[in-house]
Amino acid sequence: MAKWDSDGLLIQTRSVEKVLAPLVAQMSLLVNNGIKDEKINGNSSQLIDSVLPNLELAICNFTSIGHEIGNVNSDIHDEMVDACDATNRACQMIVRTLSLKQGVKEHEQLVEACRLLTSAITRILILADKTAVRKLVGSLQKVDQRLEEIENVVNFKDFVHAFSQFGGDMVELAYISGERQNDLKDDTQRAEVCASRATLEKSTMMLLTTCKTCLRHPDSALATGNRNSVFDNMRNAMKVLKAIIENNEYPDQNISRAICLDIKDLEESLLLILEGKEEINEQFLERLDNLTIDMEDVINIEQISENKKFYIKASITAAKNLHKQLRRTVLEDGQEKFGEVNGMLSKLQLSMNEINRQLIEAALEQVEEILSDPLKRVALNQLKPASLSGDLKQVESIVELLQVESQTILEISKLVKNVSTNEACIITASRIEENLVILLPQLVGASEMLAGHPLSKITQENLEIFMDVWDTQVDELTSLLRNIMHAETTHGCADWLSIYIPLASKMKT
Repeated sequence: MAKWDSDGLLIQTRSVEKVLAPLVAQMSLLVNNGIKDEKINGNSSQLIDSVLPNLELAICNFTSIGHEIGNVNSDIHDEMVDACDATNRACQMIVRTLSLKQGVKEHEQLVEACRLLTSAITRILILADKTAVRKLVGSLQKVDQRLEEIENVVNFKDFVHAFSQFGGDMVELAYISGERQNDLKDDTQRAEVCASRATLEKSTMMLLTTCKTCLRHPDSALATGNRNSVFDNMRNAMKVLKAIIENNEYPDQNISRAICLDIKDLEESLLLILEGKEEINEQFLERLDNLTIDMEDVINIEQISENKKFYIKASITAAKNLHKQLRRTVLEDGQEKFGEVNGMLSKLQLSMNEINRQLIEAALEQVEEILSDPLKRVALNQLKPASLSGDLKQVESIVELLQVESQTILEISKLVKNVSTNEACIITASRIEENLVILLPQLVGASEMLAGHPLSKITQENLEIFMDVWDTQVDELTSLLRNIMHAETTHGCADWLSIYIPLASKMKT
């Protein structure tokens, strides 16, 4: 068995941290008061006499629970027994060391015993946490098996039976994954888990109607395509859940980082340079160069007014000119012109602040406009009547309007993400955007399916579900964008959950 190594240990969950925190505090108390003088004074002796019995009892109860967990999980049984034994040995070592009361020479032994105890208990907690992870992975596997069964059914009777089994497994997965989501310490991981759970919840409704439509119209390529797309979405969501919870992976790094976050980081570097704590290097100049390129991309968003674009472009131009002067001065004179360089850095800082302010104002204008626009769902409301009429050309014209509306909100979301200083919110918005991009062709397929079978109740129900999910996703994204802007304009960088709480509260755990 490999030796337990607590060096560099990363605690991933709040529950493990919650147990360890008071233990570490108690160990610190013992080390600081137990043996630090040649003689233990009366207060220290009284402290030891009161703490030791409680410590021994707590360790006894703790290891008993550890043994119980090990007994019902054979794969970790030996490791758990070893960890419990190590915990008891470390506890007894502390008791023996403190009972000697001989002074300074026992201090190092006490420190080592406390370190061993903390490490052993951490090991027990990590092993217990593994059982929770395995339980969730097992739940994911069950849902995946049910999906495969549903995918292969050929009649309504088998489908009803398979879907009822799937429903029970999905409820279990929702509960277990919800507990894990709330326990994760890292906000970006929590955001990914929350987004994946939301995808599974919404996809369950779409899976029901797409499967029924496919069974009723087995020769329809549209029906089959819609159903397969839902299966793919669910499996991708489960893959993300498994990667984060089992392998402790972090969100996809391909998600663009917000410009305002880059500006914030650059300003921190600027301050250090101005204070003489850092020097201008090539990495700093490259970051500045990349930032000005990214800003050019953002202001190409169509929704930003021409007046606002003019001021943002002027600020970007000023920043670029300062950047060129700075690069030329540093490369030619080797930072010897301190006064000139610092003057340019100060101007650059002001320029960055102005760009940041202008972008926030532009984003705020767009969010207020999209929230106040009473016609934002015109195309969606017209889709069902057009499909029921059986007129494919009319459906196509409404789909074009829907695509325009979709593109508008995606562009506004892109702008808002670039002014957000909360990475978890950026991830959440990006995932909802991805859902809308995936949903649009599904929604179009469902509408065309109904146009081809306007008297079919199943195809009508199928379109209604896709419309409801689309409507919900648009609502969630606009609410999130509004809350992001509220946080950025009133409190600065706010906690992810406090921003997302109107949406997170809808997720049943």
